[in-house]
Amino acid sequence: MAAGEQIVSRIFGLTPFSRDTVLPVEIFRKFSSAVNLMIRYGIRLENSVFKHDQLISVKRFYDKVRNLPGFNKKSKSIGLRERAYRCAAEFSYFSIREHKIRASFISACSMIIKDASFSYLFGDKFPTNYLLEKLRSKIKDLGYGYQYQSRVYLENILKHTRNILKQKLTIKLGKPIKTYLDDKYKINRLSSHLTEDVHLNLPVYLAGFCDKLKRLISNRIKSICKEIGVSFGKNAFDPLILDILGENGISKKSWLKKRKKWLEKTETTLKHQLQDVFLPQIVQNVILQLPEKFTPLHIANRLFRPKQEPKYISGWDIESFLKYLQNKLVFKAEKMVTTEILPEILPSVGSLLEILENQPEKWLKRPVFKKHTIPFGIDDGQVFSLEIKCDKDAKNIKGVIVNLSFSPRVHLKYSLNTVDRFQTMLNSGYTACRGTLSRKMGGGLHLSVPFKKKTYDENPEIRSESDEKTVYSICGVDLGIKTLAVSSISDCTRNKGGTWKRIGTADNFRYFIDQAQLSGTRESWFHTDLINRSNIFNFKRRLVNLWQHSRRLQQKLRKYRNILPKVYSHKVKYARLRREWKRTWNKIRNMHIEMANQVATRIVALCRYYKVDYLRLEDLSWSKHSSKSSVGYFLATWQIHWFFSRIQGRIMSVAARNNIKIEMVKAKGTSQRCSHCGKTGKRTGKQFTCPHCGFSCDSDLNAARNITTAQLSCGAIGATGG
Repeated sequence: MAAGEQIVSRIFGLTPFSRDTVLPVEIFRKFSSAVNLMIRYGIRLENSVFKHDQLISVKRFYDKVRNLPGFNKKSKSIGLRERAYRCAAEFSYFSIREHKIRASFISACSMIIKDASFSYLFGDKFPTNYLLEKLRSKIKDLGYGYQYQSRVYLENILKHTRNILKQKLTIKLGKPIKTYLDDKYKINRLSSHLTEDVHLNLPVYLAGFCDKLKRLISNRIKSICKEIGVSFGKNAFDPLILDILGENGISKKSWLKKRKKWLEKTETTLKHQLQDVFLPQIVQNVILQLPEKFTPLHIANRLFRPKQEPKYISGWDIESFLKYLQNKLVFKAEKMVTTEILPEILPSVGSLLEILENQPEKWLKRPVFKKHTIPFGIDDGQVFSLEIKCDKDAKNIKGVIVNLSFSPRVHLKYSLNTVDRFQTMLNSGYTACRGTLSRKMGGGLHLSVPFKKKTYDENPEIRSESDEKTVYSICGVDLGIKTLAVSSISDCTRNKGGTWKRIGTADNFRYFIDQAQLSGTRESWFHTDLINRSNIFNFKRRLVNLWQHSRRLQQKLRKYRNILPKVYSHKVKYARLRREWKRTWNKIRNMHIEMANQVATRIVALCRYYKVDYLRLEDLSWSKHSSKSSVGYFLATWQIHWFFSRIQGRIMSVAARNNIKIEMVKAKGTSQRCSHCGKTGKRTGKQFTCPHCGFSCDSDLNAARNITTAQLSCGAIGATGG
């Protein structure tokens, strides 16, 4: 029998043992200072010290930092006892470790960009699939695990590298820009190009202005019709809407009828008014704005972000169009200047990439610890200890006392709330370990206590052939948005190559998890088909509404930030809107967390009931966010690339506590392959049809059946929880 460990965490509130027991907030500030002090000294150590992620490595790190010259002298001025620094070493060690891992990834990014081409760096579609594939293979060669190979993480690393280059390149752009602006020949050539562009493309600019004006008014009318936080009369386009619609009233249908006629009339009026405008004067105004616009930071942004930022249109008259035209010409001038300056700065980009490849830590910000949290992972009982009080028979726990000591000769006692939960864990065979103390927003304290339990799993190497299990219960889970999860449970046998083969063509059990299935308890949701539809909360619609509300708030924030930033009343409105925007995103995040927890616990409860041996999930680490134009507003607003990973992470955590093994499989072909004959079929929405064998079923169910027998992913997490 091979032994393993299960770790389950529980959070308990703390109550002072007496009225005199008070843990001052200053203790958390001192602890933060101790952590930052250890980071400042420990970051100088060699990379081999941070190779492992175990607590024994933290102890070795602490011993090395204590021996550094000057550390002991500064640590005494903080006012914590020596053993408290051992607790601070845990946060310091793992912060420096992640810092050095990120530095090695940025070094790899610099090498990849330097060996490829600078066109990847200055392109519109940065980072490209080529750079992502190169970086992923490089991280595999460095020996880092599956959690560092997701598409989202790699994109963040590449963008971080580009931002560092932009920051350093901004300093070196001052001289080329000044040289260009002082050259009268280049300025005259730029002026002639802009004048020619205005005369040739004036109808294009006018059509673009009318199209943008049409979209702004259409969105305003949609908001008024939905009546979601809209006050009619406060928008600049409200008088125009009344003038267009007139007696028909404000409705989307009447606007669609009159939109074409109004656009033709507006475009004709603007063309007539443009005959009296001297266009070379507009070009001259643009040239005069160049010294103000062409700052090093502005040109650096234009180099690394070639796309034009959307400009706000405040009206529909000729003055608004001339402002729009002027902004377009400024963007055109910026593009021409950056194209001419680029060959001069390419050698500087190459030298910066070489420095970043060899010394990445020099340009990375040092980690800073600011949380009100204190871990006791490597404490030896002098800072933190638990004292369990039992009755005479030693069967029931009467209370749990938490002893804390952060300063010399100062001891504090707290009692643990909800002792019955603590006793339930001990009765289940778990052992309490050293936890983590945190301070709540309101000022209270809570303690996160990890509980350990030894588990045993059969070892195939020491099993006899007569005891060897040949048939296993496998559950394949396909995650989705329209249906959150579809599970298929089948009996399978393992081939010599390690792949699974289903016994028969159909599965034993199948379940669909959606909004209705989340309304009951997690232990009994799959026992009954009777669901009270009146109690179902439509959280999908709620999430979309919250997302739309956040987008509207962002538009208002952009207006107050860019149009009149110096007006005091606008600053007050901006602060109020920003608080509302943060609250909205907190609601979205909390709903995602709760949905992930509910789906994960129901899937694991299903596996426990049917005694599933292996739970198989798709490897979605390489998935990316889909645009609104390709999948629609509903799916695009869900941020599915990290919503799925949150559900999978929660499933792995809960399954490990219940001795259910996890396997990650390749997602390629699971939706297109027929689970009956194995050939490629056709998927149309929620329906899958195979033209070869005539098999037809729900597309998500077909994918879940294929997942039960799919090949393992290269970054698979095998036998988790065994």
